[in-house]
Amino acid sequence: VVLSSGTFMQGLIHIGERNFSGGRLGDPASLGLSDSLRQRGFPLGRLKTGTPPRLLASSIDFSLMEEQPGDPGVGFVHRNEPFVPPLPQISCYITHTTSATKQIIEENLHCSALYGGRIEGVGPRYCPSIEDKIVKFADKERHHIFLEPEGLYTQEIY
Repeated sequence: VVLSSGTFMQGLIHIGERNFSGGRLGDPASLGLSDSLRQRGFPLGRLKTGTPPRLLASSIDFSLMEEQPGDPGVGFVHRNEPFVPPLPQISCYITHTTSATKQIIEENLHCSALYGGRIEGVGPRYCPSIEDKIVKFADKERHHIFLEPEGLYTQEIY
């Protein structure tokens, strides 16, 4: 039996060197279910999502970045017909690390939950964290950083 509970079961949030129980967006972790399953002999595993930090849009100078607009005429599922009326699109942005960014990250890897030894796991293969990029691709002088809005009605950028 596989119980796919997402990130809430035994949910643990890491912010800097702090960590606390929780789910996304202030939701609580599912601790009782975890305890109940463990007491009945079920082995529990953990997933590492590597969720990036959230930034306040008003604190970002988007003029220094390259805009990545949404695709026009976005269809739904397997149909190529656009929505009527068209859905609003929000641009994403791309920027790059600098040698100064790289040095700051290298000097502070011990603060990372993963590289500081507070968690174990393998992050996403195709979207590594910034510290993973710096460590695994140390020969590269710069790395992409993508900034994407959380949604239409929020100032949160990830």
